[in-house]
Amino acid sequence: MFYKNQMLANKVPILVLDVSVCIFDLLLLYYFKYSIHSLHFENLNLEYTGNSFNLIFYSLLIILIIANILKKKAVTPNFLILFTAVMTLFLLSAVLSTEIKLPLPDTYLFVHPFRKVLIGALFSAYQYFQFVFIFTLLFKLFEVKRYILVKAFFISMILIIAIVCFTFLYVTLKRTYRFHFNGNKNIQYTAVVLGAAVWSHNTPSPNLRLRIDKAYELYKKGYVEKIQLTGSNAPGELSEAEVAYRYLKTKDVNLSDIWIENKTTSTDEQIQFIKNNLLDKYRATRIVIISDKYHLVRVKEICKFYNIKATVLPSDLNLNFLHRISYEFRESIGLILFWFFAI
Repeated sequence: MFYKNQMLANKVPILVLDVSVCIFDLLLLYYFKYSIHSLHFENLNLEYTGNSFNLIFYSLLIILIIANILKKKAVTPNFLILFTAVMTLFLLSAVLSTEIKLPLPDTYLFVHPFRKVLIGALFSAYQYFQFVFIFTLLFKLFEVKRYILVKAFFISMILIIAIVCFTFLYVTLKRTYRFHFNGNKNIQYTAVVLGAAVWSHNTPSPNLRLRIDKAYELYKKGYVEKIQLTGSNAPGELSEAEVAYRYLKTKDVNLSDIWIENKTTSTDEQIQFIKNNLLDKYRATRIVIISDKYHLVRVKEICKFYNIKATVLPSDLNLNFLHRISYEFRESIGLILFWFFAI
């Protein structure tokens, strides 16, 4: 009994260290998620889907660390220190990659800037290793004898595939939106048109044109008072907002009712603009965000992260089956990255 108690006492410092590092990692991740969007840490909402996922996986990891420490011969201290250190290094590398301007090629990969793809890959590697850590501890706790690491890597990959499938279904099945006008003309909305691609000769792509058309439709019906155009530009092109403005000028719109924002480059930056400018600065009371159907689930989730209450409305863009599946799959990956890491 004395020997057993002595062994447990020797493991206590390792237990305290590992649990402390896990708590540090979780707080660092939360801090990063909010600071990267210029939000104060006090805005942390543990009920937000992505934050709940972070908390669940770290809680499970801590429970398994404690259980393995208490169980004789489950894991060695060196194993716990090594895996915790590697997981933390993955997280720190991912966080630092967003702060340090590395000399990366100015190219695009999977329709995204190479730097953004690299950041996403680093965060994904961190999350994958955390899953491997969790399953390794689980297998050791239940005394799985052979190929523990191989099994942990394999099961972790299955878990990631399951998360992707769940998110894809979430994006696919939650795509019906309706704009409910309250009938009071004194309470009008500001329509925010999210930017989309600009084609050659500075013409709006079908995605952008149909988003503008939807905003114009609401404007003519008296549902919206102002139209906020968003989106920056690729080199050698007019900004998405400027192209949208030129297109709207051909319609029956009072130009003073059109606002232009031409700095944002992504959906989350545009939602941040809505919060910082339309809501906080100009005190807009009603916002309707217009984009394509496949895009709106992620838009709504980003709004929840910012604690923005906004209506979302799809354009009339129709896609064939293969294009729709392709876009929804891309949105699913984007939503997972935002849920888990706010990127």
